[in-house]
Amino acid sequence: MGKYGRQKNIIIICAGLHSKVLLEVIKHDESLNIIGYLDDNEALLRTQMNGHLILGPVTYLVTLLSEMKIDYAVIGFGNIKLRGARSKLYHSLKERNVRLLNVIHSSAYVSPDCLLCQGVYLGPMSVVHTNVRIGENVIIYTGSTIDHDSRVGNSVLISPGVTVAGQAIIEDNVYIGPGATVANGIKIGKNSVIGAGSTVLDLIPPNVLAYGCPAKVMKDIKDTEYKLP
Repeated sequence: MGKYGRQKNIIIICAGLHSKVLLEVIKHDESLNIIGYLDDNEALLRTQMNGHLILGPVTYLVTLLSEMKIDYAVIGFGNIKLRGARSKLYHSLKERNVRLLNVIHSSAYVSPDCLLCQGVYLGPMSVVHTNVRIGENVIIYTGSTIDHDSRVGNSVLISPGVTVAGQAIIEDNVYIGPGATVANGIKIGKNSVIGAGSTVLDLIPPNVLAYGCPAKVMKDIKDTEYKLP
């Protein structure tokens, strides 16, 4: 059994670029064992990605579950162009009672007084301060800070170098671009996109693209598959 008891088996769903980031963290945890990938790209079937075999399409998960070969899953893609698809996949996994692993880099600081829901990724040097709530299926990339008493909704993607000041509210399916700053107590409505380097000083309504210093609403967006200009 070893020092950590039985290792927990992890399946990575979708061999996207984010999967490399996940692997970098998971491989240093001796209690976890990556058994491979699932991906719907037929050209990748039975090939290797970053040293791990692509076992089959995402539907093969049903077989793995029935044979009790996995303990946790992680979702291996996380860019703005596919954030709606990521959210749909996440909810599909939950409906099948798949447990989603929280992947937290060893250099991240997580306050003992915060709440992390399942399926969260925290990158290197990220900070989650006291009395913060992080929802499900959230990605917080390298060097980003979520300060005290803030609330981050489900399926939010926070890029590298973002600062979210205290008591902010980030609703579901929001994307915040690299280097953006969200001021104290500000609310960003669901499905909205904040452009890179923006400074958010006022309320951002749902379903809009906003950017600039200070950030201003530039246009409405209809869904979470929006592509930045």
